[in-house]
Amino acid sequence: MFCYLKQQKATIFCLQETHSQPDDEKIWSVDWGGKILFCHGTAHSKGVCILLNPNSSFNFDIVQLDHQGRILISKLKNL
Repeated sequence: MFCYLKQQKATIFCLQETHSQPDDEKIWSVDWGGKILFCHGTAHSKGVCILLNPNSSFNFDIVQLDHQGRILISKLKNL
């Protein structure tokens, strides 16, 4: 998935139904190579994340999320 996304000409990627857990964060971050913001659901449902292209000059600034893994909002700041 990360190889495909890196080939796309976009700066921000929003994924849903990630089924991610906190233990996945380190592995995904290394595989992606850029910044990732997570809002976990369970291993079987929910979960969203926002990925910033590794070459992006943006950083996450203000973050709001629900703890059910459905909503993730962030304001970006240009470095």
